[in-house]
Amino acid sequence: MGRAQYHYDMNFVERELIHYKIQKTIHNQESQVCGTEQSNMYDQEQQKLQCDMGKVHQRHAFIYLVSFALLAYTILILIACRSILCHIK
Repeated sequence: MGRAQYHYDMNFVERELIHYKIQKTIHNQESQVCGTEQSNMYDQEQQKLQCDMGKVHQRHAFIYLVSFALLAYTILILIACRSILCHIK
């Protein structure tokens, strides 16, 4: 699962990078037409990219939380089954 998760994350980051480049190109074309400042738009785009990395970290935290919950549930079920089977006479 580790390699699959790694490749999934890499695809996610690459997709966001391509989206970032497309948005940057569009904004550069609009700024040439409208005459707005490019540095301000570049800062905004970098903030969007940082937010996307936050989504990656949030997804990792969710995966770990669900894994821990499933592990705890499995342990609880195993203990319950053992105690039920041991007390049957």
